[in-house]
Amino acid sequence: MSATNNCTNNCSTTSEWYNNSSDICVQCQGNCKQCINSSYCISCISNYYLTINNTCTTPCPSDSYSLVSSNNVSLCHPCDATCLQCSTKATNCLACKNPSLVVYLDGTCIQTSCPAGQYNNSGKCS
Repeated sequence: MSATNNCTNNCSTTSEWYNNSSDICVQCQGNCKQCINSSYCISCISNYYLTINNTCTTPCPSDSYSLVSSNNVSLCHPCDATCLQCSTKATNCLACKNPSLVVYLDGTCIQTSCPAGQYNNSGKCS
């Protein structure tokens, strides 16, 4: 019901979503700034990051990295499939998922034998 006693399916604030089953506007949960239902965030409050599962967290999970999108939404992007942890981009691995791989100088995970002139320094080519 709106202020003019008219029924509406548009909630008055962006931090609410319209629940069809109960015909009321419901506040977004947790750290969501904007949402489309009780479990699907589209943006987060300050200092929180939107995950690939549309939840808000801080910091990003270890298998992802944080990035602010062009529309100023803080996002957690997944690391490359070979990375256990990454930083600043998907292929900037800090550690490899497969223990038989090492992190090469460019941040990618490669076979345990490092290129000529480098050695395996605790899982990283140096």
